[in-house]
Amino acid sequence: MEHKIVILTGKSSSGKDLIRNKLVKNGYKRIVTNTTRPPREGEKDGIAYNFIDDNKFLSLVKNGDMIEYQKYYTEFGVWYYGSDAHNIDLNKHDYVIILTLEGAEAYKNYFGAENCIIFYIDAPKSIREKRAQERGSFNRDEWER
Repeated sequence: MEHKIVILTGKSSSGKDLIRNKLVKNGYKRIVTNTTRPPREGEKDGIAYNFIDDNKFLSLVKNGDMIEYQKYYTEFGVWYYGSDAHNIDLNKHDYVIILTLEGAEAYKNYFGAENCIIFYIDAPKSIREKRAQERGSFNRDEWER
Protein backbone atom coordinates (compact mmCIF):
# COMPACT_ATOMS: atom_id res chain seq x y z
CA MET A 1 0.00 0.00 0.00
CA GLU A 2 1.35 3.39 -0.93
CA HIS A 3 1.44 6.02 1.79
CA LYS A 4 0.68 9.75 1.60
CA ILE A 5 2.42 13.05 2.22
CA VAL A 6 0.42 15.57 4.24
CA ILE A 7 1.51 19.05 3.21
CA LEU A 8 0.73 21.97 5.51
CA THR A 9 0.94 25.46 4.12
CA GLY A 10 -0.16 28.87 5.37
CA LYS A 11 1.05 32.16 6.72
CA SER A 12 3.57 32.52 9.53
CA SER A 13 2.27 31.62 13.01
CA SER A 14 -0.97 30.13 11.67
CA GLY A 15 -0.52 26.85 13.58
CA LYS A 16 1.31 24.66 11.04
CA ASP A 17 3.97 23.50 13.53
CA LEU A 18 1.35 22.52 16.11
CA ILE A 19 -0.57 20.42 13.56
CA ARG A 20 2.62 18.84 12.20
CA ASN A 21 3.77 17.89 15.69
CA LYS A 22 0.41 16.26 16.46
CA LEU A 23 0.61 14.24 13.24
CA VAL A 24 4.14 13.13 14.13
CA LYS A 25 2.88 11.96 17.53
CA ASN A 26 0.28 9.94 15.63
CA GLY A 27 2.84 8.11 13.47
CA TYR A 28 3.59 10.42 10.57
CA LYS A 29 7.25 10.80 9.71
CA ARG A 30 8.45 14.39 9.54
CA ILE A 31 10.27 15.51 6.40
CA VAL A 32 13.17 17.70 7.53
CA THR A 33 13.98 20.42 5.02
CA ASN A 34 17.26 22.21 4.33
CA THR A 35 18.16 25.82 5.04
CA THR A 36 21.20 28.06 4.85
CA ARG A 37 20.05 30.35 7.64
CA PRO A 38 21.74 30.00 11.02
CA PRO A 39 19.93 27.99 13.69
CA ARG A 40 17.75 29.90 16.13
CA GLU A 41 18.16 29.32 19.85
CA GLY A 42 17.09 25.79 20.69
CA GLU A 43 17.01 24.51 17.09
CA LYS A 44 18.99 21.34 16.44
CA ASP A 45 20.50 20.29 13.13
CA GLY A 46 18.58 17.43 11.54
CA ILE A 47 15.51 18.11 13.70
CA ALA A 48 14.39 21.68 13.05
CA TYR A 49 16.15 21.78 9.67
CA ASN A 50 19.22 20.41 8.01
CA PHE A 51 21.45 23.46 8.42
CA ILE A 52 23.82 23.56 5.44
CA ASP A 53 26.00 26.20 3.83
CA ASP A 54 25.25 28.01 0.57
CA ASN A 55 27.70 25.91 -1.45
CA LYS A 56 26.12 22.61 -0.38
CA PHE A 57 22.61 23.95 -0.97
CA LEU A 58 23.41 25.31 -4.44
CA SER A 59 25.17 22.06 -5.30
CA LEU A 60 21.96 20.15 -4.51
CA VAL A 61 20.03 22.56 -6.75
CA LYS A 62 22.57 22.29 -9.57
CA ASN A 63 22.51 18.46 -9.41
CA GLY A 64 18.70 18.41 -9.61
CA ASP A 65 18.37 16.92 -6.12
CA MET A 66 15.94 19.53 -4.78
CA ILE A 67 12.21 18.96 -5.18
CA GLU A 68 11.56 22.59 -4.32
CA TYR A 69 13.42 25.55 -2.93
CA GLN A 70 12.98 29.22 -2.15
CA LYS A 71 15.40 32.12 -1.93
CA TYR A 72 14.68 34.86 0.61
CA TYR A 73 16.36 38.24 0.88
CA THR A 74 16.54 39.15 4.56
CA GLU A 75 18.23 41.89 6.54
CA PHE A 76 20.89 39.27 7.35
CA GLY A 77 21.56 38.31 3.73
CA VAL A 78 20.22 35.67 1.37
CA TRP A 79 18.76 32.52 2.93
CA TYR A 80 17.70 29.42 1.04
CA TYR A 81 15.10 26.88 2.11
CA GLY A 82 14.29 23.67 0.25
CA SER A 83 13.79 19.94 0.34
CA ASP A 84 15.06 16.86 -1.41
CA ALA A 85 13.62 13.35 -1.73
CA HIS A 86 16.60 11.41 -0.35
CA ASN A 87 14.82 10.04 2.73
CA ILE A 88 11.23 9.77 1.45
CA ASP A 89 9.90 6.27 0.76
CA LEU A 90 6.14 6.21 0.22
CA ASN A 91 6.20 2.42 0.37
CA LYS A 92 7.15 2.58 4.06
CA HIS A 93 5.71 5.70 5.72
CA ASP A 94 3.14 8.45 5.78
CA TYR A 95 4.87 11.83 5.93
CA VAL A 96 4.15 15.40 6.96
CA ILE A 97 5.91 18.57 5.82
CA ILE A 98 5.40 22.33 6.02
CA LEU A 99 5.85 24.11 2.68
CA THR A 100 5.00 27.29 0.83
CA LEU A 101 2.22 27.10 -1.76
CA GLU A 102 4.89 26.87 -4.47
CA GLY A 103 6.60 24.06 -2.57
CA ALA A 104 3.30 22.21 -2.21
CA GLU A 105 2.78 22.45 -5.97
CA ALA A 106 6.30 21.12 -6.60
CA TYR A 107 5.66 18.16 -4.27
CA LYS A 108 2.36 17.44 -6.02
CA ASN A 109 4.15 17.46 -9.37
CA TYR A 110 7.05 15.32 -8.11
CA PHE A 111 5.12 12.68 -6.13
CA GLY A 112 1.76 12.88 -7.92
CA ALA A 113 -1.44 14.57 -6.76
CA GLU A 114 -2.83 11.22 -5.60
CA ASN A 115 0.01 10.94 -3.04
CA CYS A 116 -0.26 14.44 -1.57
CA ILE A 117 -2.89 15.87 0.75
CA ILE A 118 -2.53 19.65 0.97
CA PHE A 119 -4.00 21.78 3.76
CA TYR A 120 -3.90 25.56 3.90
CA ILE A 121 -3.86 26.63 7.57
CA ASP A 122 -5.26 30.06 8.37
CA ALA A 123 -5.72 32.19 11.47
CA PRO A 124 -6.60 35.86 11.94
CA LYS A 125 -3.65 38.26 11.57
CA SER A 126 -4.01 39.53 15.16
CA ILE A 127 -3.65 35.99 16.54
CA ARG A 128 -0.76 35.16 14.23
CA GLU A 129 1.10 38.34 15.20
CA LYS A 130 0.59 37.65 18.93
CA ARG A 131 1.94 34.11 18.50
CA ALA A 132 4.96 35.40 16.56
CA GLN A 133 5.75 37.95 19.28
CA GLU A 134 5.48 35.26 21.98
CA ARG A 135 8.10 33.16 20.17
CA GLY A 136 10.68 35.87 20.84
CA SER A 137 13.04 37.64 18.43
CA PHE A 138 10.04 39.23 16.69
CA ASN A 139 11.13 41.47 13.83
CA ARG A 140 8.45 43.75 12.35
CA ASP A 141 10.14 43.99 8.90
CA GLU A 142 10.52 40.21 8.60
CA TRP A 143 6.90 39.77 9.76
CA GLU A 144 5.60 42.15 7.10
CA ARG A 145 7.69 40.39 4.43
